Amino acid sequence: MATYSALVVPVLEAEEVVGRYRRRLDPTTRRGMPAHITVVAPFAPPSEIDEATLTLLTSVLGELSAFSFELRQIGWFGDKVTYLTPEPAEPFVEMTRRVVSAFPSYVPYGGEFAEVVPHLTVGEGAHPIRLRRAARRLHEKLPVRARANEVWLMTLDDERTRWRRSHTFVLGDRRGATDPALGADHQGAPSPDPPQ
Repeated sequence: MATYSALVVPVLEAEEVVGRYRRRLDPTTRRGMPAHITVVAPFAPPSEIDEATLTLLTSVLGELSAFSFELRQIGWFGDKVTYLTPEPAEPFVEMTRRVVSAFPSYVPYGGEFAEVVPHLTVGEGAHPIRLRRAARRLHEKLPVRARANEVWLMTLDDERTRWRRSHTFVLGDRRGATDPALGADHQGAPSPDPPQ
């Protein structure tokens, strides 16, 4: 049974560049979370995500257009987290703002941070020397060009050992979309599952 969820924009185009570093430096990678930019986490407990929740998410996200962006810079939260910053960042901030407006009980990171800083985490909690080394090597491979087409609802199981994608929402698709594996109609192209 899943007890934790998150809404994320997958950035699969970045996997070739950041995958090897994330596997070593970001614990969520080993639990099945793909390279991504977080929209809202934590989101609702999966047991509370019903059809009304999915319908509202479909509507909110369907009103936002897909967009292209680049990962151009290395950023830091103190010396414990290194990440790539998307440019432009504003569409990600707006996406978060819209979801929080529709679901005010769920704010990014539980309200721990006042400002929304869109980012793709490369490493978290590893030794700062390892993080700095990864950042230097990654800098030479930037920019990474990507496109935000979808938002994935990811859930984490009871033991917090494995992330799984439970729903897919297509940006700009006002008809909405959920993962066909769950038996709902999927409007738009299917997406690959997160890396195993």
